[in-house]
Parts: sequence; C-alpha cells; structure tokens
Amino acid sequence: MASIDLKWILELGDKVNAPIKNMIKGFDSVSNSVDKLSQSVKFTASEAREALENTKTHFRDLKDKIKENEEELKGLEKAYKNALPGKDKAEALEAWEAQKAKVKNLRTELKDTKDDLNTINGRLDEIKNNADQWTAVAEGINQTMKFVTNGLDFSVEIRNLTVEVQRMTNLSGKSLDDFVAKSREIGKVYGEDATKVAKTANAMTKQMGGSYEENLKLIEEGYKRGANINGNYLDQLNEYGPQFKKFGIDGATAIALIAKAGKDGIYDDKALSSLSVAGNSITEMGTAQMEALAGIGITQKDLAGKTTIEALQIISKGMEGMNAGAKQLLVADIFKDVGQDAGFSFVEGLANGIPKMEDFPAVEQAGSGFISFWTNVSTKAGQMLGDIGIYAQQMTSVF
Repeated sequence: MASIDLKWILELGDKVNAPIKNMIKGFDSVSNSVDKLSQSVKFTASEAREALENTKTHFRDLKDKIKENEEELKGLEKAYKNALPGKDKAEALEAWEAQKAKVKNLRTELKDTKDDLNTINGRLDEIKNNADQWTAVAEGINQTMKFVTNGLDFSVEIRNLTVEVQRMTNLSGKSLDDFVAKSREIGKVYGEDATKVAKTANAMTKQMGGSYEENLKLIEEGYKRGANINGNYLDQLNEYGPQFKKFGIDGATAIALIAKAGKDGIYDDKALSSLSVAGNSITEMGTAQMEALAGIGITQKDLAGKTTIEALQIISKGMEGMNAGAKQLLVADIFKDVGQDAGFSFVEGLANGIPKMEDFPAVEQAGSGFISFWTNVSTKAGQMLGDIGIYAQQMTSVF
C-alpha cells in the first residue's frame, strides 16, 4: 500500500470516531427496546394469524357438522311420527329431542365461533394500526441516522473485505491492512470487485507460489499490460491456476500468456483451454504419441527434464514448415482433442518463444494516480473506523 501518513487523516479518524461512539451509546437502550418491541409485534401478529386460520377451519367444520346433524334430525322426526303409540313412540321422542338439543348446541357454537372470528380480525387490524404508527416513528429516527450511515458506507465495505481476506489468508496487522488496501486500489483503478481481486491473489499464492504482495503486484501489472482485454482476466487466473502450476508456468508467465491471447484477438479463454488440453496430452503421453513425435524428429530424450510448457514449445518448433494436412494429422495423433482453431494456433505460436510480461508495454489507466491516492485515503480512514460503520448500519436497520 502506498504510504499515507498525513496528519489530517489521523485527526479525521479521531473526530469521526468519538461522536459516533457517543451516539451509539445513546442509542443503545433505544435499539434494545426497539428490538424487543419489534419481536413482540411480530410474535403477536403471527399468533393472531394462526388463530384466525384455525378458527376459520373450525367454523367450516361446524357448518358441515350442523348440516349432517340436521339431516339426522329430520330422520328422527319422521321416525317419531311413524312410531306406534307406547314404548316405541316414547323412545323415538327421546331420540328426537336429544338430537334437537345437539343441533341447538352446534348452532350456538357456530355463533360463538363467528364472534371469535370478528374478534381476531379486529385484533389483527389493531396490530396493523400499531405497526403503522410505529413505522412512522421509526422512519423519523431513521432520518436522524441516515446521514451517518451514508457517510460510513465505505468503511463497511472495507471492514467486510478485511474480514473476508483474514478468513482466506490468516493475515493480521499491517500485512492484512496492506493486502486489503492494494486489493481495493486495483479494484477501484480497473473497475473490478476488490473481493474478487483479493480472492485471485489468494488463489495464485496457494496454487502457483509467491507471496501475497508479489501476486497482487503481478495482477496489477497484468491489467497495465492488456491481460483483461477479453474482460475475464481474473476468471482465467482462478480457473487455470492449478494447470499453470502443473505445467511449470509461474504467475508472471501465466499473465503474459493471457495478455498475449487477448492481443492476438483470441476470444474468451480459448487459448488457455487449448493450452490446457495440449499440456495434459503431453503429461499423459503414450507409445502412439511418441511414435508420432518421432516422425518430426523429436525423441523422448528431447523432452526429458522439460516442463510441460517447454515440451510444448519444442513440439511447436518441430511442426514448423509442415503443410496444413500433415499438421492436422500430427495434431490429432499427439494432442487428441485439440483442433486446428485459434486456440491451437496460440499453442503453435509458442515455437516463437514463451511470452514474458515485459514483451507487452505497460499502459497506465486514465486517472489512475488520482484514483489510487483517494482509494488509499479512504482505505486508511475505513481501517481506523473499524466496526463503527457496521454498528451504525445495524442501528438503522432496526429502525
């Protein structure tokens, strides 16, 4: 990270921190009360809605039950009227009267249930009205806090990035701060997400070697030298990192290969995809492929001790001067799935040498100096603020 020891930045941190911390203390009890009230309202409303659904179900069940019992009542009335005088008549009357009482009780229960529905609906309306009133109050409080959180958004971004980087790298202290600052600087200058920059530097370090600081510098150099022409520079580094390591390609050479592919007009990741397939063919080479190589004067001894990328260069040189048809047959024998497309033309081009970073002129991004300076200033301020911005945002979300 560029050195930023300006006295005014430190004073800014003190001046911003102190009043915000006091504000947080003052709002602490309010936010606790708000949280409890909000949970209470949610819980009460949830209970009421559940009770409403249960009561509606009970109301429908009662109506069906009344209908069934009324049908039964009609049958008992008919049985009573048709019964012979005496014991049968008396028993039929008793059954009929009992059923009348049962239907009457069911109708009373239906009326009570309907009253319950009205009561619950009224309670839900009351909860809604109270919630609306509370929202109006909360919006007023939120306006008081809004200017604070808007001004501290950058510090939240920095804090979240710092936490993410720490989880990935286990860095701490100045090393962590420098990593975060450089990731943000690269992201701001080249219009990339700082977290993606950080993740790519972490992947390069873990998969291809080098230090975090060295790989961040390489990523930045790649932008300057045209590695992002196709717009997927970081994606390619992440996807093909393990293959680069396997083929003996270091970070600087990998970025140079990406830059060359873009400058050669090879779309997307076709160049690296073909390089990957060709490289895997070399590492898995069998008798048939060695016989094909012998046809262009290359023996196993020529490839012994060579990295995959060096072996590809030797084979590409061996194919120079061949006509298209012969070359196509040889490619099919040696590299299997690699076709005669722009991607493989890139592999063939290795005959002219493995590209180096310095082969491509560095072009500074327009306004990069100014953007870098102010990004580093905001990073320094955000690192001093720490969790303050997050606390302020959390309070605003409560209201």
